[in-house]
Amino acid sequence: MNTLFVRTFISWLPFLVAVTLVSGLVYVAVQQSYRSNANDPQVQLAEDFASLVAAGNEPSKLIPEGKIPIERSLAAYILFYDKAEKPIVGTGVLHDAPPVFPAGMLAAAKATGESRVTWQPEAGVRQALVVAAIPNDGGYVVVGRSLRESEDRTAELTQILFAGWLVALASTFLACALAVYLRHDYRS
Repeated sequence: MNTLFVRTFISWLPFLVAVTLVSGLVYVAVQQSYRSNANDPQVQLAEDFASLVAAGNEPSKLIPEGKIPIERSLAAYILFYDKAEKPIVGTGVLHDAPPVFPAGMLAAAKATGESRVTWQPEAGVRQALVVAAIPNDGGYVVVGRSLRESEDRTAELTQILFAGWLVALASTFLACALAVYLRHDYRS
């Protein structure tokens, strides 16, 4: 019986590697799709608001009234900054105060016109941010949104792929054991 197990294990090793690699590739591809899709509304809003300000509109007249508490809301929020990187007006607040972004985040958008960032101001508060430099103004538009739903999907994906990985490993091992047994390789 020991010989059956050893031969089965050796026959099964390529399946172990293949199933693990395919599962890993599927995870990375789907997780990256979830994360990049989490930027879609912010990209559109940042570009539109940057164009509106560049055309001469006042930021304070472009955004709706009210504040969005980013520590608990799923809603997209908009923040305007001047060329000195000081807040002008916005809808997003973190514990009733304007959020303070990492140094250099706004300047990174100036070099390329746009920057996409994952930002975590505190535990449990992860945000997908898109920063757009405002042409001919020197200022910036920051549009953000919670990553909670995207991360929930990623957690579900992890559970599904892990279960599938285990089933695939077990079934390929049993198939290899049956093949080795039927060939009578274990008697050699």
